[in-house]
Amino acid sequence: MDITIYMVDEASIRALSEYQIAKFFEKAKPITQANCHEAAIHISGEPIVPTPAQGMTSYTVIAGVVARKVIQFCAPSAALDMKVMALARDTYVNFVPFCEQRGILGHLFIYEMDLVAGVSLSIAQRNICGINNSKLLERTVQDLATFFAMSWTRSSSVTPRTSTATTRTGLSQQLLTLAKALPERFHAKLNEVHDQLPLIFAPDYPQVLNHADLWDMNIHVNPNTGAITGIVDWRDATIGPFGLSFWGLETLLGTLGSDGWYFHARHLDLRRIFWTTLYDTAGITTESQKAAIDVGRIVGIFQAYGFKKGAPVDAEDLGLLILEKVLAFDN
Repeated sequence: MDITIYMVDEASIRALSEYQIAKFFEKAKPITQANCHEAAIHISGEPIVPTPAQGMTSYTVIAGVVARKVIQFCAPSAALDMKVMALARDTYVNFVPFCEQRGILGHLFIYEMDLVAGVSLSIAQRNICGINNSKLLERTVQDLATFFAMSWTRSSSVTPRTSTATTRTGLSQQLLTLAKALPERFHAKLNEVHDQLPLIFAPDYPQVLNHADLWDMNIHVNPNTGAITGIVDWRDATIGPFGLSFWGLETLLGTLGSDGWYFHARHLDLRRIFWTTLYDTAGITTESQKAAIDVGRIVGIFQAYGFKKGAPVDAEDLGLLILEKVLAFDN
């Protein structure tokens, strides 16, 4: 099945970006788009143009023809933690653009970043996931596995901001909350993974910086090769057990249609490629390690699809359709 028929086209993404820009500046008053352009030109000394993909809590422009920087204006709720950005750069190296704060415009925080090459996956996904372009998607899947593997091998440099006991208690509470709120068909898996939480808090299990929003707009790719060129939007990244952000793999392997979640025709092969690349790159060899990683993965899947704006999704939410589909697979 060609799942690209359910994917948003580039024209729709650009229309969404125009809407997001308008909404952003409605809330940013009295700061205007022209004010941001003036500030960006002053910082970069170069012509600027808005990026094709935008967000609801920030406004981003590309500055320059040669240096090619990005200037981003963020609402206070979307302000970046520069210590987190530095840790992301240390952990994931070239997957994360260099970022520095460049002041404040009214109540908006200004950041300058390296321009990530390529385009967001949201723009390229129809091409990369096309039935005749499976090699492109293979490369994207391999690069995502390599991205995750870097945090396993570099976890010794991560110092948790809260105790692992506090983090474990928080995850436990989330799972118990979902067990009370979600339909009964999810209870067995929730109870199982809750009982297995000690595996991902063992002394030798890595605590890493996990990206919290691995949706298609935050993964940048080369549309001609499928290579991941960068991962952006680290605002909500947190330190926790390795594997919590593995739900991002589902962003590559499926899409939401009019009546459910549809997987790429080769998703089983692509899953095998992902796990083989991850294990080989990170040097993960034991079955106990792999079992613990799957616990982290499942917890992350429940976090991503079981909650919306901090509360459990209701029984009619499409997130439950996705949950049911993706929980059927393991590592």
